[in-house]
Amino acid sequence: MEFQIAETVETMQARLADVRHTLGVIAEEIAEGDGKRAHEVAQLAEEQRKLTAALTRAEEEAEAASARRAQEARVQARVDLDALLVRTGVHRAQFLEAYRNANLELGLYFQSLEAAGPLVRACSTSFGPMPQDVNALRDLALGNLPAESLNGLKPDTGANWKTSFPVVPMYSRTGE
Repeated sequence: MEFQIAETVETMQARLADVRHTLGVIAEEIAEGDGKRAHEVAQLAEEQRKLTAALTRAEEEAEAASARRAQEARVQARVDLDALLVRTGVHRAQFLEAYRNANLELGLYFQSLEAAGPLVRACSTSFGPMPQDVNALRDLALGNLPAESLNGLKPDTGANWKTSFPVVPMYSRTGE
């Protein structure tokens, strides 16, 4: 519909320009003493009046359609923003839970490693710690595994690229 209104406006503008041009030509002819086409003036003047009125209505319709589109875009932007804010809140809550859990799990990991040392010594023979126990502890070392766990992920290179949160060993105050 909006395309049709624009097309109608353009068509009417072109026709109005033609009518005005023709009226101008006839006026020049009359001024030069040639009145052969003088009878066309009334008909062209009426057509000009009707075209001007129709063009005004069509331009108002086009303006109203444009205003409706702008309003619809604002409404859609509001819907999109509201949904995005909800999603962002959910992501923040999930991040905070995961961040807390990562710090707690790292703390528990180090507590477990620390507790394993005396147990490895307790399992030792007169020849020293059992190789399978030492190897089992070595296999549990983090090494480069945290960085490797990020393989396939792409870092943020936008405005937030410097934002980071360290993961440090944390322990529950309640002794969970």
